[in-house]
Amino acid sequence: MFDGLIGHDVTAARLRDAVRDGSLAPAVLFEGPPAAGKLTAALELGRALNCAAGAPPDCRCASCGNHRALQDPHVLTVGGRDFAAEIAAASAALSRSPAPASRELFVRSVRALTRRFDDLLWTGSEPRLRRLRSRVADLEDRLERSRTGGAADAAAELARAANLEAVSVNAVRAIETWARVATPGVKVIIVEVRRWLPEPASNALLRTVEEPPRRTHFIFTAPSSQALIPTLLSRLARYRFGDRSRADQRRVIAEVFGDPQAAATTIADYLAAAGAAVASAGASDDLRRAAARFCDAALAGGADAAAVPTADRDAGFAFLQACSERLRALLRSPARAAEVQRIERWYRFLDDAAWRVKTMNMSPEATIADIARRMAAGGDPPMRRW
Repeated sequence: MFDGLIGHDVTAARLRDAVRDGSLAPAVLFEGPPAAGKLTAALELGRALNCAAGAPPDCRCASCGNHRALQDPHVLTVGGRDFAAEIAAASAALSRSPAPASRELFVRSVRALTRRFDDLLWTGSEPRLRRLRSRVADLEDRLERSRTGGAADAAAELARAANLEAVSVNAVRAIETWARVATPGVKVIIVEVRRWLPEPASNALLRTVEEPPRRTHFIFTAPSSQALIPTLLSRLARYRFGDRSRADQRRVIAEVFGDPQAAATTIADYLAAAGAAVASAGASDDLRRAAARFCDAALAGGADAAAVPTADRDAGFAFLQACSERLRALLRSPARAAEVQRIERWYRFLDDAAWRVKTMNMSPEATIADIARRMAAGGDPPMRRW
């Protein structure tokens, strides 16, 4: 078990020992930068907890087969990540080589998204789920037919429409009820935190984590411990996934993505390049240009709320998402290195604005105007939203 976790030998050994001697805490945190292998480790931990044979890497039991295909009924995953970039990279890998490993990578990258549309996780939001069903079915169809073309674009559109990072209290309560129903296997709930976990969902999870059901494990993944409220963090056993060496990252690119000739030397750069074509999927050229103009003006100190599309809230939300993509691109630009702090502040403010527009039904124009006032006054952006 954990043999495929490249570059994290110490952490893998800790997890392996905890599983074998039964000392694994019922709730753990895997913390580390994006593309550090946290979800891979979480899924492997779920496999190890449910395999009666000790989870060897080549195990062919039914449980391990379901885990590899991300179809195990004992595992639920909530939260968001950069699905489009990972599906784009997996699609390219399958296009280069139809080998079983490439096929498995493509299957897992797609199902990492589609499994988040389990009926249980949308309790209280059934009308929204019905509107998204056709997009989920389209991705599953692409998976079954190994149709890689357009899969990343479809994933980007689905993830944006679903707003998966906004974990709801209803979903948490449904998960708790599900976890308390006895089944033969060990239940694993993976909570991916891309930026920070909403406080209402955090408090709801806290109650469950404090008194976890039998044979149930919670695995939180986050960029840092600051993504979680202190009371929740104090209940978690922490495992650190630090930056991997360049050699280990090149090994992941070569062995996992099957691309030994790639120019990228880090996994983050590799995924960024793979997802570049779909970074603004769902946004028109006009919207992307408007977002670029707004961000450039904002960084120069001249943000104008009137530039925000106000035809409807969906347009406003798409505009804010396009702004976020623009700022992420600027953060990766060496030419803007001197402005990193200001770019990050605007990014956090706009991230909060998108949350308010999407989940609190606020006016995009009024939200941006409020942000501009707070920025001018030297205020700090919120620490937790999605």
